[in-house]
Formats: sequence, C-alpha cells, structure tokens
Amino acid sequence: MNSLRNCYLMAIVSLLAPLLLLSWLDIGSATATKPQLDAKEINAWVQTIANNFEKVRRQLGIEKFERKFEENRVVSDNRNEAQGQQLMNDIKARIGKFTYKYEEHVKRIRVEAEYAFAGHTHRNYSLNCLELKDQPFLRATAIEDKPHESSNNTHQNLDPESRNTVYVMQKTEDVENFCSAPTLVELNPDPRLYGVETNRKVSTAHVPSNIYDASTSMLNAANWSQGLDKVFESNAALDPMLKWQYFGNTEGLFKIYPGIRWYIQTKDLGSKDITLDFFDCRTQYWYLLAASYPKDMVILLDNSGSMKGRRSIIANMTLTELLYTLNVNDFFNVIMFMNSSLKYISDDFNFTMLQATEKNKYTVMDLIREDENRAPQDRQFAPLGISDYKEALEEAFQLLDYVKRNATDLSSGGVQNIVLISDGAPQTFQEVFKKYNFDRQVRVFTFLVGHEAAEEENVKKIACSNRGYFVQISTLSDVKENAQRYIPVTARTNALRRDHFFAWTGVHKNQIKTQNPYAARITHSHPESQLRKSSLSKKSATASSGSSAAAEPESAPGFTVFPFTETASTASPTTTPTSTPNSVNGSGSSRGVGGPGGDNTLKIVYKPSKGDNTPHQTPEEDPAVKNKLFASVAQAAYDIRDNETIHRGIGRLIGVAGVDVPTDHFERLGPAWELGALGYIFLVTNNGHVLFHPEFRQFDHEGNLRLFFNNRDIAEIEMPADESPLYNAPSYTLPLRLGLINRQEGIEQIRRIKTYEDFTRGFNRDFKYFYAPINSTSPDGTISRATPFSLALVLPWQRGSQWPPPLAYRSSQSGALPSEGASPETLERLLQLGPNGTRTCVPVGAAGSYGIGLSGYEFCAFPAHLLGDYNLNPICALEKVLASPEANRTSMNCSAEFLRRVVTDALSTEEAQRIWRAVDNATMESSGVDLFFLWTNTGLSRWHNRTRPLRSDFMSSRRNASREEMYEKTVLLSTEVEANSDLSVITVPLSQEVMANMKANNTFPKAFPVYLTSVIRSRVGSSGAWSPIGVAGAEIDYAKLEESFLSITSGCASPGDTSCVTCSRLNVQCYLLDRSGFVAVSEVRHDVGRGFDQVNCAAMKALVQQGYFESMRVYDYQSICTNVTITVKRASISMQNPIRATARFTGWLLMQTFLILSDSAVSIFQALAQAVDDAVVAVFGEPQPTTAFAKLTSKQCDTIEKEKPRRLLLLREEIDSKVDEVIERLHAKSNPLDKTAEVKKALVQPYCIAMQSGDQAACAHLCKRLRQKLEITVYVDLLGNCPKRVVKEVDCVLRRSLVKRRSASTGAAASSRTGAIEKSCSQDFGYCQGSAESCSGDATFKVHIRDVQSTNLVFVAVQGDPNCNCRGCSDIIGVTELRSGPSNYTKPRPPRANPPWGQKDIRLQDNATTCSKRAMKGPQPLGLRLLLLLPLIIAQFQL
Repeated sequence: MNSLRNCYLMAIVSLLAPLLLLSWLDIGSATATKPQLDAKEINAWVQTIANNFEKVRRQLGIEKFERKFEENRVVSDNRNEAQGQQLMNDIKARIGKFTYKYEEHVKRIRVEAEYAFAGHTHRNYSLNCLELKDQPFLRATAIEDKPHESSNNTHQNLDPESRNTVYVMQKTEDVENFCSAPTLVELNPDPRLYGVETNRKVSTAHVPSNIYDASTSMLNAANWSQGLDKVFESNAALDPMLKWQYFGNTEGLFKIYPGIRWYIQTKDLGSKDITLDFFDCRTQYWYLLAASYPKDMVILLDNSGSMKGRRSIIANMTLTELLYTLNVNDFFNVIMFMNSSLKYISDDFNFTMLQATEKNKYTVMDLIREDENRAPQDRQFAPLGISDYKEALEEAFQLLDYVKRNATDLSSGGVQNIVLISDGAPQTFQEVFKKYNFDRQVRVFTFLVGHEAAEEENVKKIACSNRGYFVQISTLSDVKENAQRYIPVTARTNALRRDHFFAWTGVHKNQIKTQNPYAARITHSHPESQLRKSSLSKKSATASSGSSAAAEPESAPGFTVFPFTETASTASPTTTPTSTPNSVNGSGSSRGVGGPGGDNTLKIVYKPSKGDNTPHQTPEEDPAVKNKLFASVAQAAYDIRDNETIHRGIGRLIGVAGVDVPTDHFERLGPAWELGALGYIFLVTNNGHVLFHPEFRQFDHEGNLRLFFNNRDIAEIEMPADESPLYNAPSYTLPLRLGLINRQEGIEQIRRIKTYEDFTRGFNRDFKYFYAPINSTSPDGTISRATPFSLALVLPWQRGSQWPPPLAYRSSQSGALPSEGASPETLERLLQLGPNGTRTCVPVGAAGSYGIGLSGYEFCAFPAHLLGDYNLNPICALEKVLASPEANRTSMNCSAEFLRRVVTDALSTEEAQRIWRAVDNATMESSGVDLFFLWTNTGLSRWHNRTRPLRSDFMSSRRNASREEMYEKTVLLSTEVEANSDLSVITVPLSQEVMANMKANNTFPKAFPVYLTSVIRSRVGSSGAWSPIGVAGAEIDYAKLEESFLSITSGCASPGDTSCVTCSRLNVQCYLLDRSGFVAVSEVRHDVGRGFDQVNCAAMKALVQQGYFESMRVYDYQSICTNVTITVKRASISMQNPIRATARFTGWLLMQTFLILSDSAVSIFQALAQAVDDAVVAVFGEPQPTTAFAKLTSKQCDTIEKEKPRRLLLLREEIDSKVDEVIERLHAKSNPLDKTAEVKKALVQPYCIAMQSGDQAACAHLCKRLRQKLEITVYVDLLGNCPKRVVKEVDCVLRRSLVKRRSASTGAAASSRTGAIEKSCSQDFGYCQGSAESCSGDATFKVHIRDVQSTNLVFVAVQGDPNCNCRGCSDIIGVTELRSGPSNYTKPRPPRANPPWGQKDIRLQDNATTCSKRAMKGPQPLGLRLLLLLPLIIAQFQL
C-alpha cells in the first residue's frame, strides 16, 4: 500500500516539476490558482512576430544597396575633433561670404540714395499734382492688373509700345491728377519669390495711411529716389536668388523691389469693406536698428488729475507707439508720476531697465490695460492729484547714471534718452538739468498732450535745451506719426560720424504684404482703386505654367466667375527650417492650374448690387509668402552735403536701405547631406535669440506664428538632459550660451534629449558642439566685418554614430560628371524619368510622378527657367543640370560635391525599382505592404507603390530626407548603446490620427499606415564600424498587422495543442509597445498611439518600478498656454430690446468722433452720449451683468470637450439639421428683416432665449453655425447674444513626462531584459473585463515582458483584471503646465552682449536748433483721422 502511495506521489511530482520550474523562472511569480501564461508560449509568439518584421525588412533590399555603395567606394571614417573643426571652419567661411554679399547689395542702394538726395533740389508741388507730367511713384496700394485686350475701360490710354509692362495713366476728364490715379502694371508669378506676382522692371512704393501721399515732402522724396530702381535691378542681376530689396525714407515713403501690389487688410461690414493698413516702414526692426545706435530710454508719464479722460487715452497710446519704436538692443522703463509720488509699472521693475524684447513690451502694455479695466477703487494708475516733475526727472537721471556706471547688463551701452509725456510743465527745471545733464549727454524728448498750450513754452524749452525734440499731440490721429519724430534726432550722432554700420535683425515674418492673386476682389480689384471691372481680369493660372490663358466664360448678369482656391490648404508653413521655399506646385504654396493645389474648379459667386448684403470675395494676403521667415540687413543713409551737416553740426538721417534674407538660406550653407544624420547647425544673435534651428518651432499646429517667436532664446532649445528649470526658466549661464553671445570660439560636449512626434518620444544622446562668431568676409579675405551672429555646428558623438564627413565619398569617382555633361542614356538609367523628349515635368506627388524625388536643397543659383523647374520638382532641375556642360554648371555656381554625391547615390540605388517589383503581390498582400521607399543622405528618394498607399502624399510631404523625423529616429535607435544596424523601427500614428481614421472609416477595409524603417550603412574603414547613409522603409496596413498579431497570440506553440493560455482569453491582454511606452499594436484598435499608462496604468507603473522602463522629464519652453474666459449674456434682454446695442454704439461713436474733430464742445458731446445711455436705461432698464466662468487651461478645455454627454452631441446634430432647414427657407425671402425674424423664431428663440441654464453650449453651437453660414451684418443683433469666449495666450513652460525602455547595460535593475511581475492593488469602482463584479477590494495581476528581436518593440502581456483602476494610480506619461508671469522678471536676466555696431562712450555733439514741429496737418485731416479710429470702431461695433 505504501509503495503504491509512493508511486502516485512520484508521478504527481514528475508532472508538477516543469510547472514549478517555469513558475520559478518568471520573476516574482506566485503559486497560480488559475491557468497561467506559459513563458514558452510567449517566447514563441515573440519570435514569430520578430520573424515577420524581418521578412518585410529583407524585402526592402537593404543588403543589395549596401553592396552597391561599397562597390562605388563610399567609405566613411571614424570621427574626430579635427575633422569636426575643419567642417566648422568651412561652413563658417561660407556664411561669412554670404553675409558680405548681402551687405554689399545694401551698400549699393545706400550709396545711390545719398548721392541722389545730395543732387536733388527741393521743390514745392501743388496739392492737386496738375503740374506733373507723369506719375511720381507707383503706389503699391493702387496697382491694377493689366487688363485684357478686350477691356473697354475708359480710364486708360495704353502706351504705343504694346509690350510695355507699366501702363501710364493719361490725363482725362476722369483723371484729374497722377497722385490719386491707379496704375496698370503687368504682374506675373515670380519663381524667385515663391510664386508671388511681381514686376521686375519697376519698384512700387507704400505710404503710411496717416500720411498724405501727394504732400510736397512725399513728392520730393519720390522724385529724388527714382534712381534706386536701376540699383535694384543691378543687384538682382548679380544675385538671382535675391529676394526683397527696399528703401524707407524718413518721410515714410517705402520703395519695394520687385514691384508688387500691396495687400490691404479689409474688414467686412456687409456690402462695404473698410480698409485697414497700419504698416509704416519707420517702425520696422531693420529701420530702427540701422537708424541709430542702441539706446536706453526712461519714459516719464504724467498721471496727475489733469490727465483724466481723453488726455489719458492719448498719453497711453503715445506710450504704446513709443514702445513700438524700440528694438531688442534697446533698454527702457516706464515711470508714472502722480499724487506727489512715483510708480513703476510693477514692483519688479523698480529702479531697473528692461530689455525691449517683444515679451517685455507686451507685459508693460498688458499691465496698463489690466489696470484700466479694474474698478475705480482698485486701480493703481488712475490719474490723481498733482505731479512732482522734479522728483520724476531726478529719478530718471539717477536710473540712467546707475545702469551706465554699475549695471552694464541692464544698459544698451549706447545713447541715453528721457521721454516726458504730459499736458504741461509748471517750469523748465533748469536746476535739475544743470545738476544731472550739464554736458547735455542725455537727450530729453517732450510730448505735450492736448490742444491747450498754456505751458507749451516750458515743455518745449525742456526739450530744446537738452538736445531733444518737442511734439504736441492734440488728437488720437496725431499719435502714430508724431510718436516717432524723436528717431531722426537720435540718429544725429551716427549721422555726424558718418557711421555706415550694417545692422542685422533677428528672425521676423515677411513684412512685404503681397496680394493673393487667387483671392481677387469681386466688386473691384483693389480696395483703394476706384476702377470697376465687369469681369475678373486676372490672368488664368495656366499662364504660370507656360500655357495660354483660356478664354473666360461669359458671365451672366450679376455673376462673376473666378478660380476657386482652398486657401487653408496653402497656408500651412512647415516647422522645419530646412524646408525649401514653397514651390510653385510644391507643398505650402501650390500654384498650378487653377490656383493653389492645382484645382481648376470654377466657382460662381453672386456680385452684390448696391444695397445688397450678400457676401462677396475680398482680398487676402498671399499665403505663399505670408509666414515666410527672414532676417534683414540694413544701413542708414545720411545727408552727405558737408555744408548741411558737418559745417552746421547737424547730422541728418534721410532713410534706411535694406534687403531681406530668408533664414533657410543660412541653413543651406550647412546642408544635411554634408553633416549627416542627426548633425545640424544653428545661428544665434548677440542677445542669445535663435535665428534658425531645426527644433525652433515658430508656428503652432494651425500654422500661426507663436507668441514672441522672434525672441526665442537658445537656452530654451539646447538644454542638457539633466537640467531642471529654476523658476520655470532654463539656465542662461551655460558655457555654450555664454560662448555664443560673447563671440568666442570653443567646443562643448553635452548630453541632451532628442524628442520626436510632438514630444511623445525622447532619447538621450551625446552631441559635440563646435561654435564660433560670424564675420562678413570679402571673397579675397581682405575685408572682415563683425556681425551679431554666432554659429554652432552640432554632431552626434558616441559609439556607433559616426557621421559621414566630406571624406566619406573621397574615394568614390562614380559620381564624377564628364565635362560635356551626362548623356541621355546615363540620365535615364540613373533617374528613370522616362524617355527624354516625351515627357513634361510633373509636380512632386502628382499622378504620373516618377518614383524618384529630391529634397529641397538649391544646389545651384538657378536662372529663372530652371528655377521654375526646381520649384515644380527638384528632380527635373537636377536632370537638366547633370546634362549641362561643366561651363554652365560653373556659371550657375553649382555645388560640384553635391552633384558628385547625388550621382553616386543614384548609381547605388538604381536597382531599387527592380528589387521592389520582384516581390510578388501575394507576399506583399500577406504582409500588408502598400509602399516601398528609401531616402539617401543627399536627399535622393525613391519609392514604389503596389497599390494606392494609405497616405498618398507620404513621399511628397517628406522631402527633407535626413531631416525627416522618421529618418532621424531610425538612425538614432539603430545607433544606441546596443547598436543594432539591422534594427527594424516601427512607427505608428499618434492616437489622434488613429481616432480620426476610425471615425472617418474612409479607408475600410484598410486601417491606417504603419511604417517599418531600417538604416542603409556604409563601412567605416577597416574597423568594422559603420555609418548611416540612408534609410529604407515600407508602409504597412495596420489592419494586416493587427490580423497577424491576433492570429499569432491566439495559438499555441505546439501544433494541435488547444489547452494553452493565449491572448484570446478574456483575462489576458497583449500588446506591442514601442521603446517609449506607446501602444503600437493592441487587441483594441483605439489603444494604438496612446501611452500604455493610459491603457493600463498599474501595469505601466509596475514596469517602471521594476526597471524595465525608466522615466525622464523634458521641459518645453516653446509652448503657448491659453487662459479661456467665457461670458454669457442673458439673451432675452437684448433680443427683446434690439436697439440697445445700436443706441450705445451710436453714443460711443459720437464721442469718439468728437475726440477727433474738436475740443471746443466736449461737454456737449459727453452730455449727448450720457443722455443716450440714460434713455436706454430708462426704457429698457439696467443691462444684465455678464457671468464670467473661471479661467481654464487648454488641457481642461480639451477634457471638458471630450467628456460632453451624448445628449449634447445629439442636440448639436439637431441644431445643424435645423440650421440647414432654415437656410433653405431663407432663399425665398428677399427682405433682410424677414430673414432676421425667421432665424430668430426658428433658431434663436428655442435654443438661446428659452434655453435652460445648462444649455449654454447649445446656444454657443448655434451661434457658431450662424457665423459660418449667414451674413454677419444681417444677423449682428442675433449674434450679439452669443456666449463670448475670450482666449488669451500666455507664455508658459510644459513639463513633459516620458518613459523609455532601459538598456541592459545601464544598471543592475535592468539586468534581466525579460520576465514577469506579479502585483496587487486596491481598486476603485469600475468595470473589470472578464468579470461581472464591480472593482472592489484587492486585485492581483501579472505582467510579462519580452523584447521583440531586432525591432524597437516590446511585447507585454497582462493577465488578471487589469482594467480595474488601481486606487491612486496616475498617468506616468503626460504634460504639466508651469505658468510663467511677471514674477519671472525678478530672476536674473539672461546675459547678452551689445551688437557689433554699438559704440561705447558716445559723445553727443550735434548743434541742431530745430527741436520742434507742430502736429502734422494733412490736406484731408478728417478722413485720415477717422481711418486711425477704424479698429476701435469695428471692435466696438462687434461688441
């Protein structure tokens, strides 16, 4: 019996032994009470998944490409500092010659301007221009298109030369003078300027709207500056890639070359448009930087009781305009003196100076505005009491003396100024000036506010006795012009010294506002023009591609036909500075047949008759250039007549010459093909601000420029991996930053975190920084001038990340071109574009494209005809250049090294199409592959489509090759510590794209694309190491990947075994994660793209705690956060009283009109306005107070949006349907009042007036639809009852918490790469998958983890009840807003250096006696002054 018992026991032990062993192998496992996942099964699944990915990788043909590169002797070398320094010196020399070339362009313009002014004799012109025989200048705001030959326009008389490009208006009964007549100019798409319509035979000129462009001073300026056109044309001939050239004189005349039609913003007010043009060249950064030396300015603002009312308004507007005239090299502060005391704008600004950055100026103005909006008892700066001028002046002098002597970091190091804004001074305070300004080295400028002149002489004498200038500002319309009158005075110092320094700006958006030719106005072709056309005279867009314009269809009465464009698709600037100029038919500004995007659809728009309120098309700024980024170089022009300047001791500024330089032109001088993967360059200014950087994010996700983008500090981008912010700011004292701003040379090595895919993935990497200052250097090296820029070259610097220096292709002669050019047979073999002579150039990504592309690197200075091909498709230009003789390539200054490399790459990859076509369809179908592609380091790309890819624009939208995120990420992951050159990198979309695809379901039965990429290597000498020279990849349908994953993880390793535990069990969930902890494949599709902590927080937390993943933090200093305030009016009050808003608006308008026209009857108009208000209150009662909701962060708003109940979604659908029904009924109604009544009854009454308190969102949704679908002026009364959502952008820092798979060699905690974790936690209430019970008590679950071999993926299986939320578990991957505000100004300010043109110890020596000028009175004061009030009127009207 005992022996039988022992036999049974032995049998049981033998059966349990394997299970016990497996249980022991899994880390932390406990005795299972339920069937458990088997480690053997998991390993088999993971191996099968790895094999499937490797199969796809082999189909790419990477090994064959690598052998071809080796045959062509492309061999890299081990990197060393000497090679890096040599590369740095080469790039530095290129940029130095580049900046010198542009400075010489500006110098030629300036010299011509000075000689033209010196030879000009001033002349008095009559105001009606009757004595002129031709137009004095071509007004850019009044340019008309050249009409069609059949035009019957009676206002024109064409010159005899029918091919002239400018048609001069002749005097007729309708045209009294040339100063107000439009000019007919032929404008054509300019390939040198992104397809903008220009005329390269003439310049056009812009005059500020507050200046009469027919005044004597303006006509004299136009007269002497006419000769600048020949210099503009000469510069353009010398440099075909030159963009905007211009000259702005001190009177405000702004000459622009090439000639353009100026875009004027319009505000739609029904059948009429009000034009808004606030541009003034004298307030642009390039003008202000070049006009005078850097300056310190203390602004004293009188805030005594006498400044109440309109004087306070005028004074604050004057302050605002003064701040606009300060540039980033200036320093300032504002002191208010009132009630016998002094007040700085903020306690943080006491007795200090602020750098005049956009952020600091915005902060000062914002603090003043906030104070004005407070209740009277809460205001800090309300006008009060009497002012102590003596104390204010002493404070200003003491502050300036302090920063000059003891706090040079708070001073510009240049000239010093005091500005006094007041309504009068009781005396001249000569004792103060004798004490503090006895040598008159501080200029004092005075602005007298108001018509009253009782104390004018005192205020004027203060300025005149201190080398300043006196201005009286009587009305709001005087502010803009008179606030900048101090600028020529501050320029006297450098003018006397004849200091023609070159001033370089930082980055700025395009300033030349060009008209979008595809948004031509219907009622008339330009806002300023009085000519009307019966049909659109715009040339057909086909003219830009060389074909003749198609005849316009005959328009029916009352209708106009014009090309329809989807402008939203054309205004999407790339955030990568390496992108090419938006091409004629490329991304960003596609200009093909029918306008942007190649759409030749015709849209019929009703042309409104007089009194009709139907919407009409209005002009818009050209999106092709609107948000282009430039730097400018400028030089001041002076009066060089010695008897007028030197002998009299008066330095005189006559204007500033300038040229715009695209920032991406700088970056092309250190091209990606030369630096290799992960290498890049950047430039910073003397203030530490970024000019360009690959990670500089100037635009938000909607394509709008970010707040303060032009003041982005390099410390906010280049941050060490271990840095944490202090008071939400980075460290501004890093050795790299200090070396850059101080124009030093050096080398630094920094470990930093490279982030990708919207900051969701982060990887540590060591980089070597080589930096040096940039000097403008002549080609022969004899001239060298300092610039404010410093250059940094950044190269990856750790094992396995060799970058291919110029030596990489040193042995390859395969790319050498014969002197006569490549033969057609050779080109066909290399580029495979099809038989020569039988094709036309096809736009990138268009149907019929060739399966080959080239990134946007302008490898030649293309002439116009080749530039058109390049803009259309760079590969077309490459073909023609390769076929050209060597002499032609030399004359175009082509990069011989680039051509040699790109030909070598083409030879090494010429078999790509054959290799990919050899993969049979069945294999590709089973793998889900739709597209094969590759990029090389030179930017050459090839691709092959099996079927139509899920992303048809994939290759055309990813033309930057080694600058693409996918390229960089593949190289970076393949060169990590455990370098694996055979790594397959899987990239899945972000969760937003996944959800959008699932919602649209427009690719069914396919899903969304997933990409597999792997590096193409070159051998590094004989060391056995390697260097990446390309990336190949495949697009895979996620539906196939999901199907394969589910099939593999649902089966047992042993054939026929059905008893094993698989992922198909309800209590088992399986995933593939990438190394950043994001779900790549899941059983639930909407998990894809999400962080695993959002899918299973407890499991992700366990993986981090056990060391399988590690946490990291990245700080994003380029973020913009928003404060959202929602105010809701009680709709019933204003809807029942429709004239309330009209009455209040009328009173306000009368009051503002009074402020412009006269002072004499102020009490009458104020009483009238008050009477209107009193009448409204008497009839309708007091207005209902608004309800202000708490401020919400953008994240909170997004959360609220996602959590809206289904009831509200259904209500929105109901509203949309109802709106469509009402619009149908409105077609039968012609009377606007009937339309309004119908909308009120059917829509506003049920959804807004009768709404419940909880249905405010429904009313808001209705209001949104009304704005979109109905004419705003007809329903303005209705829209006035809509909830108002005020969004205010604020600067902030985002702390992004990321995770990454820990490397095996980084610590003992990660010594085991595979294993299992058993955890338990207390659960919150919720639904548990696989269980009917609610989540309560403790839950136990087990997490298994395995690396998927030769991929960036990790297999994770969770067994238990993982969908119950563990109490206290919070997201590990996430974003936290760290708000910054005025308190930040108490921190030490970023160190900076003065610009090279700054002069120390400047002595003022001018003897000018002209120190005042009355407020300018134009011949049309009423119209000009009303124009300046238009923004305020429109804002009030909308409110």
